Amino acid sequence: KGMGKEMNMTQKSTPNQSSRNGYKPCLIVWHIADGTYNGTVAWEMNRESQVSSHFVLGQNGEVTQLVPLERAAWTQGVVKNPTHPYVKAHSGVNPNQYCISIECEGVWSETKGALTDKQLAAAAELTRYIVAEVKRIYKVDIPIDREHMIGHCEINPVTRPHCPGEEFPYDALIAAVKGEMEIPVGSQKLAYTVQCGAFADADNAAKLYAKLDDKGYFVFFQNEATIKVCVGKFASSEEAQKTCDDLKKKGFAGFVTTI
Repeated sequence: KGMGKEMNMTQKSTPNQSSRNGYKPCLIVWHIADGTYNGTVAWEMNRESQVSSHFVLGQNGEVTQLVPLERAAWTQGVVKNPTHPYVKAHSGVNPNQYCISIECEGVWSETKGALTDKQLAAAAELTRYIVAEVKRIYKVDIPIDREHMIGHCEINPVTRPHCPGEEFPYDALIAAVKGEMEIPVGSQKLAYTVQCGAFADADNAAKLYAKLDDKGYFVFFQNEATIKVCVGKFASSEEAQKTCDDLKKKGFAGFVTTI
């Protein structure tokens, strides 16, 4: 697919892996490594650690794959009071068998799970790659939404409540994967957005926000004299216009403006 090259993905192999036992991957699970990129890769390759993830994602956007997607990685086997509906419904099954896991470089006490711009851009690229590969290998579609892009804390909130962390950017990641938001890498500024409404009344603004959010758009408020409801952040007016056209097809008024 050439995606590996594009992402500059390093391939390594860890002894810490096993069969999926007939399960097909259906959830992408995000973790915080609580360590460095190289340290995490080395630890996961160590047989003694008994730990692995499919991918490790560095703060500069580097990616190493350690376990093939057809195999189970050993990173979220312990289930305690899960909050995620699929995990709850499969209580007797080790989630490693149906999950794809990514460890993100970072220390929770410092970042609370926030990603760097480069990490977020690579996370979106990696998610697209995973979804395409799962479709190719298993003929299964993993939906790009919050129910299928989850945190380790949803499998084990008891001993992993801060994995990947409260600041992990699920919504921005999902918007970026869907192409609704560009991520600034380096100094590029996202200066454009699509304004869909301006309200004096917060309730009316919230109603439009909810409708757009429900359609899966990356929505945010700009609070000035009026509350502006905006969709997406883009580097160019052309990119913003594409989303504006898409919104119009779905019955939402909007125009491109600068942030």
